[in-house]
Amino acid sequence: MSTTYKYSWLKKFTLTLIVIYNFTIPLNLSAYNLIAKVSETSKIALLETSLTVGDSSINVNGKYELYFDGLDDYAEEPYVIDSWEEVSIMAWIKLDSLSEDVQIIAGQRAFYLQLNANKSISAFANSKTLTSKTLLNTNQWYQITVTHKPNDFKLYINGEAEATRSTASGNIQHDTSNFTIGKYPSNSSNYFNGSIDEFRLFNKALSSNELRKIIYQEIEDNNGIVKGSVLPKNITDFNEETNTSTVLPWENLKRYYRMDVIEDNVLYDSANVISDNTIHAKIHNIETVKEQSAPMPFVTTKSGSLENALNNIEKGIDGSDAVKYNWSIVNIKHNDVYYSNTQKHLGLIVDNTDADLNPIIYVVRNDSELNVSWYLNLNGIIDLKGKSQLIQGLESTLANTSQGKIIQNRNLEGDIYTYNYWSSPVGQTNNVTNNNNYKLTDVIKNISFLRSGYNGTQTAVADYWIWKYCNLMNNNIPIWQHVRSTGTLKPGEGFTMKGTGIGNEKVVQDYLIEGKPNNGDINIPVYAGNEYLVGNPYPSPIDAQQFILDNSEEHSGGVTTGIIYYKEHYSGGTHSLGDFQGGYATYSLAGSVPAVWLGETAPVTTENGLSLEASRQYIPVGQAFFMMAKTSGDIKFNNGQRAFHAHNKVAAKSSHTKIAAEDDNRPKLRLGFNSVNQIHRQLLVTADEHATSGYDSGFDAEDIDQLSDDMYWLINNEKFSIQGINTMNETTKIPLGIHTKTNGANTISLDEIEHFPEDLNIYLYDKELNISHNLKESNYTIYLAAGSYLNRFEITFIEQATLANTEFENNKIDMYFSNSENSIVINNPSSIYIESIQMYNLVGQSVFNLETKTKKSNFSHRVEKTHPGVYILKIKTSHGVLSKEVLKK
Repeated sequence: MSTTYKYSWLKKFTLTLIVIYNFTIPLNLSAYNLIAKVSETSKIALLETSLTVGDSSINVNGKYELYFDGLDDYAEEPYVIDSWEEVSIMAWIKLDSLSEDVQIIAGQRAFYLQLNANKSISAFANSKTLTSKTLLNTNQWYQITVTHKPNDFKLYINGEAEATRSTASGNIQHDTSNFTIGKYPSNSSNYFNGSIDEFRLFNKALSSNELRKIIYQEIEDNNGIVKGSVLPKNITDFNEETNTSTVLPWENLKRYYRMDVIEDNVLYDSANVISDNTIHAKIHNIETVKEQSAPMPFVTTKSGSLENALNNIEKGIDGSDAVKYNWSIVNIKHNDVYYSNTQKHLGLIVDNTDADLNPIIYVVRNDSELNVSWYLNLNGIIDLKGKSQLIQGLESTLANTSQGKIIQNRNLEGDIYTYNYWSSPVGQTNNVTNNNNYKLTDVIKNISFLRSGYNGTQTAVADYWIWKYCNLMNNNIPIWQHVRSTGTLKPGEGFTMKGTGIGNEKVVQDYLIEGKPNNGDINIPVYAGNEYLVGNPYPSPIDAQQFILDNSEEHSGGVTTGIIYYKEHYSGGTHSLGDFQGGYATYSLAGSVPAVWLGETAPVTTENGLSLEASRQYIPVGQAFFMMAKTSGDIKFNNGQRAFHAHNKVAAKSSHTKIAAEDDNRPKLRLGFNSVNQIHRQLLVTADEHATSGYDSGFDAEDIDQLSDDMYWLINNEKFSIQGINTMNETTKIPLGIHTKTNGANTISLDEIEHFPEDLNIYLYDKELNISHNLKESNYTIYLAAGSYLNRFEITFIEQATLANTEFENNKIDMYFSNSENSIVINNPSSIYIESIQMYNLVGQSVFNLETKTKKSNFSHRVEKTHPGVYILKIKTSHGVLSKEVLKK
């Protein structure tokens, strides 16, 4: 200390020896004055570091903590808590290595905190007690909080709930005992031995959200609202369900002892700016005033792994606490600090340079999550190695003044002919604004852009193929706009770009994205009826389900259909447009379907490509997609949609809020269509209690492909690739449409079923042939002439043909194919007039046709030159037509 203070030093060497000296600081050991010597039986020890105030005055003003010797040190004032309905006490404590027995931290007789002999913490409210499971270490800082209101009594250590009671305890009892820090309120006992700092008393039971925001930082008065001193934001109680915040009024803070200002032994109360000393506490017998050392916030002291860089044994700081508790505040002041696992912080501050003016780079390794839930001040660099991601929550802000950047890798397989659909997680760097517009040359640093020609190289991209699809300026018509590498892109806009390489050989290219990370609300204006190529604007995946809920008309008053379309491009090794260029993988609240493909074999799924798995729950960093607007307004991105996804690709299933993929046990039916022209389409229908048999925004995905051959669900005569319905049972009928431009055989198959009742069959009902085909047993192949079939097929879960033939069954007409006789057998006991018999294969070709014109009760006809397989028998009678599927072996 450089300031001179007057002290009295009262040192106890034995029970009989007390030595008192008067001295000043700076200390002149040759000038001290011996006041009293009670015994000469023990030697007088040297001064060491403990200074005794006694009844003399102490005056300090700075950043300090108070040390209590466990003998007679305490602070005291008249009672404060009196019949309060709600109350919270907060304090940082560090136990002395000699600390033992029961010790009082602070409070009054009716409400106080206590350190137990086994180093656990107990809180007392009226006759109720809470005790922590955690046992405290000595010489280590802990933040202790107790909150109380009727029916809610909680004890926290470092913000983690240790114990709770919900039994009624009423208001805090009337109590006129003194309010004390460091001893029992009613007598001179149970003195605390250790350091105490940052003591706060509220007449409000703080929520966990509130108290965690003020554990690792001091607070200040911001025009009547509690504000953080390290993270400059008002303290709020945030409700994630409603996305609303309630501020914490300063008037709820009744005592605030920072331990920073002491005037004539009076401990200054920062909650009440009043000169009258009666509002403050008086300290007694305090021996030590130390420089503040509690982690408010955690600050690096060296390079290396984050925990080690923050660890400070001398000060009693455990660096692992910064990653153990998700509400820590961390200040990176050294270069080459890194972490290789999940880390979540309330606040993160990355300085520009270290003490030697070296640029600071904080490295996140091992495909890990860096989550900053409340405040990020980025003046240095965060290097997100591999598939590591930066996530900020709904409350989280990025300081506008941040002048630093992130570096993030996007790894893509592609070639010089095939489009990828991109967006950027960053914008241009400045220290004024966030979510900035950018040019690709601003943010992609390791790849060159060719301004001429159409083909990329192994190290460069041809920028001719960089386009965006959005509203024109001053016009509501969507159109492809040429961007190239120097055109302006907005955060949240998507763009196309072809890859690097030689010819159509697939290569894996790393793209290093650098810039100021996007954060918070990002809105993209769109006009009714338009499509817009938008993209994930954040350096983390976004949850497609939450994005849909935020943007669909029926769920949140959004302006879109709530369907995500991922365009997949199949180039065929040329820049020329062919007959088939790919399709749209589609995602809705009902689930996902891949894009259509040519041939029997699906395209190979690459780790970072979309392919078959394009439409899973998480939209990866840098991925663009199409949205369709129903009304004019904004497509909305926000931090509530962001989520960590370990592989940063769409292919894997993961769990999240709302309808979690891993927990998705809804019955799903995936229907396949192989057309005469080798186009494969997959449809999905999902049973969900939130859906109906009609159109449901966010669930039902319109089929926007323009294909020569296609199959689709029909809802109100419109075409859909995904449908949600409320149930699938024996009464359910799902209309199905098909069109084809070529005569020939088309096959309908059951691609996959999920969580489907085993005892429920799945039938394709062909109304024209009056056939119910069980798709669980085999595919259905049908010969169709070119044209549209919008009222012929439907999916049912009971044999419709059987129902249609009830009249014949009642009259005991039966027909079957006898494999032993190779014959069609008819049993007609009621002698109904049978006009003709026909037999078709499943491509619609007639293999047998006979005019019988008979009422015989039993007869058969041999069928020659037919191959084994499934056939359709069809008899025309005076009562109508009867059809039946038979198997020839």
